[in-house]
Amino acid sequence: MTKQAIGAGAEQVRALALAYPEAVEEFPWGHTAVKVRGKAFLFMGGEGGTLTLSMKLPSSHGAALLLPFASPTGYGLGKSGWVTASFPVDAPLPSALLAEWLEESYRAVAPKKLSAAVSPGGPKGMSGGTGSKGPGRKGMAEGAGSASATKGPAKPGTGARTGAKQAAEAGAEKKAKAAGAEEAGAGKKAAKAAGAEEAGAEKKAAKAAGAEKAAKAKTNKKAAKAGSAKKAAKAAGAKKPARAAGAKKPAKRGG
Repeated sequence: MTKQAIGAGAEQVRALALAYPEAVEEFPWGHTAVKVRGKAFLFMGGEGGTLTLSMKLPSSHGAALLLPFASPTGYGLGKSGWVTASFPVDAPLPSALLAEWLEESYRAVAPKKLSAAVSPGGPKGMSGGTGSKGPGRKGMAEGAGSASATKGPAKPGTGARTGAKQAAEAGAEKKAKAAGAEEAGAGKKAAKAAGAEEAGAEKKAAKAAGAEKAAKAKTNKKAAKAGSAKKAAKAAGAKKPARAAGAKKPAKRGG
């Protein structure tokens, strides 16, 4: 893989990786792999105009994955803490953050003796030709064409604060979105429950009104039936005296 293929910013990351003790470069599957004692701690790819940088982050992978350009590394490596950062090939890179990831990745796979030989903050010197100024990762430019690349070396501790701030901001934004979604879901559930409750109340009211109407109709029917029976009884009672009167009338005798 050539410098033109990965961009000037990525070339700085590559150079810093090779500055670690016993770091060597190999090219498996057409990608660049930087290894220590046979174990890779950096994979670099530059296909389709996209630069990918994959590193093993056993401690900070959770925070790293909150960043918009980070994702779990494929081929099952994400389960072991590997994180892949993706950028346009010619885009400025957050080099201070990537340098922190490089150090963590190197220490995760390097033998303890080699890891102990590296001072906190990474290698004290970088390979020549990277365009960076100052010792170690603190002097890495923040990417070709970026504002910080023209300002010279970063102040000690700036990289750590920048990375933590980026992760914290991304985490806060993600939490805010999750809270908003949760609130919206709760509101939707409450509205649905209220609607169901109102519909149930209306249904019960309608059912009760129907039952009341049916009971009233039944009562009216009984009353009408009782009235008819009373009228019939009264009519029957009127007929009986008339018959009795007819029966008592004396018959006429013949001369």
